[in-house]
Amino acid sequence: MPNYEKSIKQRDIPDQDWLTQYDHILKRARDLILELGSGRGSDTRYLLTYGAVTAIDRNPEALTKLREMHPNANTMIADLGELWPLPSQSFSLVLASLSLHYFSDEVTKQCVGELRRVIHPDGTALLRFNSTNDVNYGARSEDEIEPHYYNVNGQPKRFFSKHAIEDYFSDWRIEHLEEIEIDRYRKTKVVWELVCRP
Repeated sequence: MPNYEKSIKQRDIPDQDWLTQYDHILKRARDLILELGSGRGSDTRYLLTYGAVTAIDRNPEALTKLREMHPNANTMIADLGELWPLPSQSFSLVLASLSLHYFSDEVTKQCVGELRRVIHPDGTALLRFNSTNDVNYGARSEDEIEPHYYNVNGQPKRFFSKHAIEDYFSDWRIEHLEEIEIDRYRKTKVVWELVCRP
């Protein structure tokens, strides 16, 4: 039975250590890990303890920094809003932490389709999304592009409700879905954490 939390939970560990609670999932990765929107590699360091990591980001400067800090990681420059240049069913774990929220509804659906294409049939996706309760970082902005998709300081950002996540992942098996507050930034940020399988 999926583990749905009914209220926003405040995590009792620093956000930099958020992956430690998912060790049991990472151990299933079998050395085939894809990190989407890796940035400079704040999560890459931890993922590398479980196997080979392919880190994708559209920012070449961020990937240069990532390679400096984590030379064992494979890196690839790509825009997650386009078709991903990756073979089908090639990763047993896909991680996307706050990197799939820049897109329209149509492109978000395409991203979820690509996610399903590249993950192995018995693989796991570990994902984090902006919550519609993330008011400190743009949720409910006045400049709405489409429902729950806003122009926030010149950057389009999508915010997800529980229902929206369930809808985008309706043909996945949801194992865990939880809304939490994190301390990654100066102000409290509210995110959804999703664990699901094809």
